[in-house]
Amino acid sequence: MTEEARRLWTRTSMHAAVAAALLAFAQVSVYPRVPAAGAVAVGLGAATMLFAGLTRARPRFRPTRWRANRLIARGAFYTLRSASEEVAWRWFLLGSLIPAVGMPGAFAASTAGFAVAHAGSRPGRTVAIHACTGGIFGGVFLATGSLLAAVVAHGGYNLLVLLAVESDRVGEAREGSSGESAGRDPPPVVALRGVSKRYRSTEALRDVDLELRVGEVVALLGANGAGKTTAISVLLGLRRPDSGSARLFGLDPRLPSARRRIGVTPQELGFPSTLTVAEIIDFVRAHFPEPEPTEELIRRFGLEDVRDRQAGGLSGGQRRRLSVALAFAPNPAVMFLDEPTTGLDVTSRLAVWDAIRAFGAGGGTVLLTTHNLGEAEALAERVIVMSEGQVIADASLEEIKSHAGLRRIRLRSQPLPRLANVQRFVDEGDRRVLYATEVGHVVEELVRAEADLDELEVLPVSLEEAFIALTGGRP
Repeated sequence: MTEEARRLWTRTSMHAAVAAALLAFAQVSVYPRVPAAGAVAVGLGAATMLFAGLTRARPRFRPTRWRANRLIARGAFYTLRSASEEVAWRWFLLGSLIPAVGMPGAFAASTAGFAVAHAGSRPGRTVAIHACTGGIFGGVFLATGSLLAAVVAHGGYNLLVLLAVESDRVGEAREGSSGESAGRDPPPVVALRGVSKRYRSTEALRDVDLELRVGEVVALLGANGAGKTTAISVLLGLRRPDSGSARLFGLDPRLPSARRRIGVTPQELGFPSTLTVAEIIDFVRAHFPEPEPTEELIRRFGLEDVRDRQAGGLSGGQRRRLSVALAFAPNPAVMFLDEPTTGLDVTSRLAVWDAIRAFGAGGGTVLLTTHNLGEAEALAERVIVMSEGQVIADASLEEIKSHAGLRRIRLRSQPLPRLANVQRFVDEGDRRVLYATEVGHVVEELVRAEADLDELEVLPVSLEEAFIALTGGRP
C-alpha cells in the first residue's frame, strides 16, 4: 500500500469511528418512512440518475479493463467513506438542524457544508458539483426518512464513477466532475480543440482539432515544421496553447493526474550514464502505481544481454529499445511514440511493431509520429496529416489514399503518347507505372493508342505516394 493510500485509509477510518459514535449516541428528528427494500431501490435509482446526469452519458462499462484487486480495495474504501459522510452530513447534521431552523434551512446548511468540505484544489468547479451531489443525497434522505437510502445513493454513485474510470469511459469521473464527453460514445481520451500556438512570428499550430479514442492506433504525419511536435507537446502539457484547449482523459494535460496513465517515447531521450538498464527501468516504474514488471520489459524489447550494462555503454539501437521499453513501463492507457524505431535493425523494429500492435489490440491508444511511411502503413488504422500547422487530412489509410485523387496504372513498359490525366510515370524494370486521376479516361486513351494492355493493373497508391500528393513534399 502506498503512503497516500495509507493516509486516506487512516483518515477514513477515523471518520467511520466518529460516524459509529454518532449512530450510537446522537438523537435526530428524521425517522424512516419506507421499508429497507424500498430505501435501497430509491438509493440505487438516485445514484444511477446522478451519474448519468453529471457525466452526460449512459453508465456503460468495459469489464475487460477492470482489475479485481483494485476494484475490491477501492470499492471498499468508497463504500466506507460514503457511509461515514452520510451519517455525519445527512443523518446527524440535517436531522439535528430541522427542529432548530426548519427543513429548508437544515437542507441548505448541510448541502453547503458538504460542498465546501469537498472544495479540493479547484474550489469553484468542485463546490458546484458537490453541491449538486449533496443536494441529491439530502433529498433522498428527506424523501424516505432513511439513512440507508442516502448511503446507497452516495455509495452507489461513487462505485459507478469507479467502474467508469476503470473502464476508461469517463475521463473526468476521477476528479468528480461532469467532463466533456457530451454524449460521445466512446469519449475521446486525447483531444485538441481549436488549438493555436505561435512562436514569435511562426504560427506552429492554427486552429487544430484532433481526437483519439480508446483502442485507436493513429499515425500523425507531416513534413518537418508541419506542427507535429508542437501538437504533441501541447497534448503532453509541455506547452500551453495560445487559444483552444487540450485534454487527456478529459483533464488538462498539465495536471499530474492526467499524465499518470500515459507512456511517452520522445525523439531524443537522455539517460544517466552510470545507471544500468534495469536500474533505469526500475526508476521509471517507481513513479507509477501499477507498472509493468521490469523483467517482462527487458524480455519484450530484447534487452537481456544489456540488462546490467550502464547506459553510457549502450549503442544507439540499444538506447532506442530502452526508450521504447520505458514508454510501456507505466502500464499506460495511451502512448505517444515519436519515431520509435529510428536506428533499429529489422528484428528489433519488428519486435517493437508487435508490441505496439498488441497494445492496441488490448484496448490501448497510440499516437505515432514517424517519417517511415511503411511503418505508419503497417501499424496505423487511421492517419492524420498536418501541413503548415493545420490538419489537412484525417481518415483511414484507404481514405487518405483516395483523398490524394490518384490511382496507379501498371502495364508493360512501352512508348506511350502524352496522356491528359496522367500526372507522372515511373519505370520499374519492364513495367511502367502511371499515376492518374481519371483512370477510365486514361484506359480509353491507351486503347485508342493501341497500347499493349495484356498485363494492365489498376492499383491504389501507397501511403507515401498519397502523402506526397497531399502535402507536395516528402516526410
